Amino acid sequence: MDEYDDDFPSLDEDGKLDLRHGMWSSLDDRVWEWHARIVVLDMSNNNFAVLPREVGRLKVLRELDISNNKMEFLPVELATCARLRVLHAGGNGLRSLPAELQQLTLLEELVAPDNAITTLPTGIVKLPRLTVLDLARNDLRRLPPELADSPSLEDIDVSGNERLETVPAPMRMNAELIRWACGRDRERARGEADLRAANEELELLCRAYDTERLALREEAARLRAENRELSAQMPRRYMRLQAACASCCAVM
Repeated sequence: MDEYDDDFPSLDEDGKLDLRHGMWSSLDDRVWEWHARIVVLDMSNNNFAVLPREVGRLKVLRELDISNNKMEFLPVELATCARLRVLHAGGNGLRSLPAELQQLTLLEELVAPDNAITTLPTGIVKLPRLTVLDLARNDLRRLPPELADSPSLEDIDVSGNERLETVPAPMRMNAELIRWACGRDRERARGEADLRAANEELELLCRAYDTERLALREEAARLRAENRELSAQMPRRYMRLQAACASCCAVM
């Protein structure tokens, strides 16, 4: 616990626990005693380095704000907060998002700008109620092609991802254009996959042809060797036959 534990805020009557700007680095044990009552948990602008795995016990949690802390990862237990609708996690040091977040089928907002996220799990963009996706100023390289099939997403921001290849920079704050770019990337990927498959089939045919040609060469070499052997034996057989005939004539 922190030295400020005596001043730890209480849960209000609406189920909100407001810990903003408190210089907290750990949660008081009382939080877990309120696990069946916390609807909104605001931990933003503190010194938290870890989101405790016990967060998965908050079964009625609808909004979680952990923005501007020092977290490098999110626990997979967060995915068990089945009623979560809003997740704000910007301004941390997150390197990835757990694929398990795809279990949050009620999630409407995922806001995580100013992190170091390199990939976006495919399952997240398939969430049926997700309308806001903000991953601005991260380190994304590509976006899932499935994003093209996410019409529920009304607000997408992937600006400031300098190494993002999928979407041109001028289009990175326009949901419709981002979906179009992801669809184009998917078609390109399919074309590349078809080309690889055709090349692999051609290589197999070439290897089969080479194997058959080698077998024919070996068979031809064997036949030539037999022919040479037969040719070499023919004079000796002829001389023996001639000598035998001569002997027969002498006897007669």
